This record gives sequence, structure tokens and C-alpha cells, in this order.
Amino acid sequence: MRAFANATPTANASNARSVRASTAREISLAEKLSSTTVVLGSASATRRGVLESLGVRHVVVRPEVDEKATRRDDPRELVVALARVKADKVMEIIETRGFASALGEGAKSRVLIITCDQVVVHGGVVREKPTSVDEARGFIRGYGLEPPMTIGSVMVTDLATRRSACAVDENKVVFDGPFPEALVEALAADRGCMNCAGGLMVEHELVTPYLNRIEGSMDGVMGLSAATVERLLREFI
Repeated sequence: MRAFANATPTANASNARSVRASTAREISLAEKLSSTTVVLGSASATRRGVLESLGVRHVVVRPEVDEKATRRDDPRELVVALARVKADKVMEIIETRGFASALGEGAKSRVLIITCDQVVVHGGVVREKPTSVDEARGFIRGYGLEPPMTIGSVMVTDLATRRSACAVDENKVVFDGPFPEALVEALAADRGCMNCAGGLMVEHELVTPYLNRIEGSMDGVMGLSAATVERLLREFI
């Protein structure tokens, strides 16, 4: 584990300015989206939390898609393709159910749809959600021996014009391993593990003591980079 020194007064002042600037940015984004309905095409509580931290009000439309039906050799191309499939599915749901039924009576006329996908790459192999507890165990053991990398896409699509903007984030996660077998068993038994790309749960209380560093961002590792989604949203407003 890393040790952190106490912040100096100068550092505290700098941090305060940073917080104020961040707050102003969030309010500005929220104001710019005041006449827009933002749709999150994901049921992920983590992704919802990222949007809430940016002050972005949104509704959830969950696209049920067969992710295994979309394959690409390059993991970056794969996550972009899956974000596109999910965006198409969300638009189909809205059109099938009707605007008000899918989005609510208070929905604005302009709609921006956010869809995402993420895989873990470890040892040059793409890892999606584990299909069994045994597979999850193998994934987790490996992360304590060699750093995994998350590759995630964020796509914003305008419902009316069908225009999309997309970006891919990469984050490397370095652990102080190897992991004890008791930790491997505890994580593999956690139901949340089976719903995470690669079974990677960096935020889990049992994992954080072994986290050395993230080369990237924590929110990016957890499925949605706040900086990336804000930048993409601003391309439409």
C-alpha cells in the first residue's frame, strides 16, 4: 500500500480552487443540458453515479443485447462496436415503445443517448464477464501476478440525427500481489464479480488494500470516465 503525506497549506488552497473550478464546470454542463433528455443505456449503478457527479440528470433505458454476437479481434474495435449495438437497441426501444412511454412524460424533445462497453485485457487476452466461478477465480489470481488493463468505450448519440461521437479509454491497474487464496475465493463468491468485465472489482473493500496504483482513472476502470463523457456531451451542446 502507498503512504500519503499530509497536505501542505499551499496544496490545500490549490485543491480548494480545483474543487470550485470543478463545481462551476458541472453546473455549466447541467445548464447546457437543461433542454435535453440524457438517456443512459446501461443499468450500471457506477455509471449512473458518474453522471450524477457531473450534475447530469438522466433516465435509464437498458438495452438487452447478445454481446457475444458481436466479435472483433481488436479489443478497442470490439468495445466501440458493442457501444454502437447498444445505441441502436436503445433507439429501437424508444421508437417501439413511443417517446413518452420509454422516457417519461417530462422528456425533452432533444435526446442524447450514452452507451458504453468495457473489456479487460490480461496477458494479451480479452476478458469479458466471467461465465463461471472457476473462470472468475482464474481471472482474479492472474491480476495479482500481472497488471490487467481495462479498455472501455463511451458513445454519445443524438436520437434525431443519429450522429454519434465515441472515445476509448485505457487504464492499467497495478496490484501488490500475489493475492492470497482466501481473497480469490471471497471475490469469486461475490455475485458482483460475475457482472464485471473480467471479474475485476477494483473498488471492492477486500481489493483496495492490494491496489498499488492506477495508470488512468478510477472511474474509467469502473466503466465510465467522467472526463470523457463530459467532453463527448459537450460536442452536442
